[in-house]
Amino acid sequence: MPLEDILPVAGTVIGGIYGGPAGAAVGSSAGKMFSSAIKDKRADKNLPEPIDPLQMGFLNEINELRKSFKTGSGYANQMNELKNIQASTQSGILKAAGGNTGAAISGMARVGRNTQAAFGDIAEAGVQNQMKLLELAGEKTDQIVQRKAELDLMQYGQGKKDSAEQHKAGSNEMNKVVASGVLDDIFKKDKG
Repeated sequence: MPLEDILPVAGTVIGGIYGGPAGAAVGSSAGKMFSSAIKDKRADKNLPEPIDPLQMGFLNEINELRKSFKTGSGYANQMNELKNIQASTQSGILKAAGGNTGAAISGMARVGRNTQAAFGDIAEAGVQNQMKLLELAGEKTDQIVQRKAELDLMQYGQGKKDSAEQHKAGSNEMNKVVASGVLDDIFKKDKG
C-alpha cells in the first residue's frame, strides 16, 4: 500500500491516541494533507518538460542548415565543383583551339556565360532552400510554443482543481467534526 494511502489512517490512529475524537479528526486531516502533498510531488515528476528537447534539437538543426545557406557554405561544394569544371573546360578549349585566338575567345566566353548561369541557379536554389527552412523553423517554433502553452494551462487547471478538491475535503472534515459535537466538549472544558 503506498505511503500516501497509509497517512490518513495513521493520522487518525495517532491523533485518536493523543487527543481522543478531536485528535483523531485533526490527525486524519493532517494525514490527508501529507498524502495530498506526496501525490502532488509524484505528479510533478511525471509532468513532461514544457519544451521537448527533441523538437528543440530539430529546430536547432534547421536553423544551422538555414544559416549555412545564408552564408553560402550550404552550397559551397557545388560552387567549387562548378569552378573546377569551368577550369577544366577552359583548358580543353585552349588546347582544342590550337592557337586560333578567335575560337579560344568565343569558347571561353560561352563557358563563362554557362558557368555564371549555373552559379546563379545554385545561388537561387540556396535562397529557396533558405526560405523553406525559415518557414519550417517558424512552424517548429510555433509547435514548441503551443506545446508549452498547453502544458502550462493543463498544469494551472490541475492545480486549481486539486486546490478546490482539497479545500472541499477540509471543509467536509471540519463540518463532520463540528457536527459530531466533539468540539463542544473541548470548549465547555475551557469555560469551566
